[in-house]
Amino acid sequence: MKEIVKIDAIAVAKILGLLLGGIYLAIGIILNLVVLIFGLGNLSGLDFLGFGSGLVATLLVSIIIGLVGFIVGLLLGWLYNVAANYFGGIVIMLEDRSVVEDRIRESKAAKIALRQERERMRSERKRLQEEDKHRRYSGDDDKKSFDDIPTP
Repeated sequence: MKEIVKIDAIAVAKILGLLLGGIYLAIGIILNLVVLIFGLGNLSGLDFLGFGSGLVATLLVSIIIGLVGFIVGLLLGWLYNVAANYFGGIVIMLEDRSVVEDRIRESKAAKIALRQERERMRSERKRLQEEDKHRRYSGDDDKKSFDDIPTP
């Protein structure tokens, strides 16, 4: 097991700022295009002035949101480092992918073997029930009873 005891707060801030600003910019551009296309009203003409000002506003707001995301990321990175210093960091367990794949393969094989064993037990129980019925009618009681087989 490994423990994350410290993270680079600047790296967290950059990633969070880029993600938030980028997502807002992408959504804003899509919404501006939707308003341009579907907000035509009487089809008298395209409103490129409104579209352009909407794009400028979207760009400016995405920059502001990116900066706010940067500040929040910086704060979160710093808070994580302080908390990890006092209470311990996030503990993660790392394994080779081949080990995990072997465990998955073994688990699947065990499930298949269990299913086959249950089916074998059911068929054995059914066979013994049939033999028990036959023995009751014939009077032959020296064979095993179906009650001797455990239920799966």
